[in-house]
Amino acid sequence: MVRLIIILLLATVQQLPCVAHNIVFGTPNATKFIESTRISKSHSTFYNIENTDSHEPAQTVESSWIQNSTTVKYAFAVLSLMLLAMLTTLLLLSKRYRDKTRALKKVNDEIKHKNEHLETIVELRTQDLLDTQKKAQENSKQKSSFLASISHEIRTPLNAILGFCKLLDNDNLNKTERKQYVEIITRRGKNLQHIVNDIINLSLIDAGMIYLKTESFNLNQLLYDLYKMFKSDSLYRKQGQIEFRLSVSISDERSTVVSDPSKIERILNNLLTNAFSYTNEGVIEFGYDLTPSNRIRFFVKDTGTGISQAIKEQVFSNVKRISHGSQNSKNHGLGLGLPICKSLTDLLGGKMNIETTPGIGTTVCFTIPYIPGKQKATPYISRSAVQNLSLSSKFILVVEDDLMSFQLIEAMLDNTGAKLIHAKNGEDAIEIARLRKDIDLIIMDMRLPFIDGYEATQTIKKFNPKVPIIAQTANAMDYDRDKCIKAGCNEYIPKPIDPDEFLQTIANIIG
Repeated sequence: MVRLIIILLLATVQQLPCVAHNIVFGTPNATKFIESTRISKSHSTFYNIENTDSHEPAQTVESSWIQNSTTVKYAFAVLSLMLLAMLTTLLLLSKRYRDKTRALKKVNDEIKHKNEHLETIVELRTQDLLDTQKKAQENSKQKSSFLASISHEIRTPLNAILGFCKLLDNDNLNKTERKQYVEIITRRGKNLQHIVNDIINLSLIDAGMIYLKTESFNLNQLLYDLYKMFKSDSLYRKQGQIEFRLSVSISDERSTVVSDPSKIERILNNLLTNAFSYTNEGVIEFGYDLTPSNRIRFFVKDTGTGISQAIKEQVFSNVKRISHGSQNSKNHGLGLGLPICKSLTDLLGGKMNIETTPGIGTTVCFTIPYIPGKQKATPYISRSAVQNLSLSSKFILVVEDDLMSFQLIEAMLDNTGAKLIHAKNGEDAIEIARLRKDIDLIIMDMRLPFIDGYEATQTIKKFNPKVPIIAQTANAMDYDRDKCIKAGCNEYIPKPIDPDEFLQTIANIIG
């Protein structure tokens, strides 16, 4: 369209002389008049040569022709300027049209691209929603299965505990039967405690609420303590069918390291529990050695049933109870032990791996950084060393509002000869501690009526900062221990209280 207009304008410019003539002279007769005027001029020139008296009429004709020629030039110039202005305007309009066309095309391209991108996003979002829905359905099924497992695993030991407790009321039981029933109740009680601990630990790990508490400790002593605990525990003695070994690679004098002893003990405790659960005969060995990369490598070996390759790939991530394929292993639990051990090992800055062969045995190894520590001035007292603990000259204030809990503490300290003073709330504990200057130890329950154990501890420490206080509470999270220590307690024991651990803690403070 624009090109056609430009062609027409050029054709018009070519006709400008004719148009100018028509404007000035009106008709073709004007052209004839000009021609006759030119002839007359030539004749008049000739005439002037002949007759000089006729000069004035010739000049008049020539002046008229010059005026007409100037008018034509002016008209031609005006028309040219008008056409140039029109041409310029058309060119500008043409340029603006092309710019708008380009802009419109660009917008259309962007819209097309966005539509294609939007379609891709919609497809991806749809796929994500489908994947999320599928994962939610799988999690829902897994959750239902997990809750069913929890219900089964909790009810099973409870059934044995309640049933055999009822049977203990029978006066006709002989000593052997009564001892057997007590062992069953103890075993099932520990199974139940492990289940609750595993669920709590897994929840804390998932929530990121477990933290490291590094300190200097004697690594060999920690392993000796575990060895004696499993060696002396009747629950893990299988009539001499299992040989239990301990192996260490550093001397006792050089075995002080810096790490989190509670996390290491928890990992080894879980691994040894698994080893005894799935080994009916043979050898169970645990210990550590140093690697060339300056790391401590712990290991637990057993000659038990082993794990199949299919289960091995899921052993650190599957929250379902894992069956090792043994019908004879009396295994109880939710299968959370190894995932928890793996998470704790990662927290310690190490790695865990497992080597197993079905029917031959399993070896679980984990590493942590080796950081030598300073030897502690106070000796470490193991659990086995507190069986004959004597506290006959010690006065112990027990602050406990629950009567049965106080009776349990009283029974655990019965053979030590300690003199106990009972306070039922924080207010009474403060008053007794203020009046009695001969108190050697305070065992403080942290949840008390009126004044709780935290406030009571802080108040007592203000007027008697030297008296040691052991916190004992059912709040068993890691941050609960920090809260008790921050309040002024010297040690912390979670409920349910293990008698050996309880006496060991007291022995380390005042023994």
